[in-house]
Amino acid sequence: MPEDMEIDKEEVKRKGIVVKHIPNTLNLGHQFITSVLELVFRQESLRPGCYSPKIVAYLLERRLITDSSVKGGLLKALEDRGDWHAITHMLRDTVDISEDALMSLLVNSLRRTRREDAMEVDESSKDPTKPLPCTAILGYVISYPTTAPTMRLAIRKHLTDMDDVLFILNHLKNMMQKSVQGNEGLSLGDLEKEFKGHEVDRRRLTKHGRPKLEMIISFLSTMLDAKLLDITQYQPTHDLLREIHEFTLPQITWLTTMEKLRGPLEPFVTADKKGSKQPHADNFAPKQQKWREKKVDSHALTVGLYQLEEFTI
Repeated sequence: MPEDMEIDKEEVKRKGIVVKHIPNTLNLGHQFITSVLELVFRQESLRPGCYSPKIVAYLLERRLITDSSVKGGLLKALEDRGDWHAITHMLRDTVDISEDALMSLLVNSLRRTRREDAMEVDESSKDPTKPLPCTAILGYVISYPTTAPTMRLAIRKHLTDMDDVLFILNHLKNMMQKSVQGNEGLSLGDLEKEFKGHEVDRRRLTKHGRPKLEMIISFLSTMLDAKLLDITQYQPTHDLLREIHEFTLPQITWLTTMEKLRGPLEPFVTADKKGSKQPHADNFAPKQQKWREKKVDSHALTVGLYQLEEFTI
């Protein structure tokens, strides 16, 4: 039935017609999805007008496919066909993209930018066929869940041009500078709790779309481990490394000082969490707690040598 067809409800009721609702999420089998992807990504789909991005978007939105669903990697297949909307979806919402595929995408983006002789691409355009800016891809790569040993191997394999290394270091410095100036310092808290309920922004953890400072530093550390000898022998990177050191040293000093307070303050944080789980008294009819219940609650707030006292006036 066409979506725009009007249904006469009175006639349906009079004739006893049963209208069944077709759910938006169908139970598609693995073999069926594999066959569909083989048709979507056949060799002919590389030609203009022969690729269907809506099918891939449908499967991605319903989390029915991952990077391993296509031979050679779904991310690589999407890049070859210029489906940047789906690539953004994958970088934001999937967890199985390999470090090798991430670095390949980043380096290809850097070289495409250099070929166009432009350091920035207009990010205001919503055209899904326009490639993502290399700075946006770098942010996704930094915040994507990876393992350091595998990422080091991928960096050594793909970052063979020192101009690419210099470009990444420069943007890492800019990201760190903006984070420090915006008071987005290294955090001691629980990121999962802080951003609970914000599934879409779980990777881009700041409201400005930048990775958190600790993620930037972690990626920088992995990159330095992988390319240290090449970086130290390349003179243009020396000034950048000095500037990065100036940004990170105060943050590391502050974090080291605050870390010493974690142990003494942890029991108080635990007690506060227990208290926050209790329903607020204003939401219910006023009831006086019994003396014994108050005594139990007071014991729950006893922390080592310290004790929190409750006074009611």
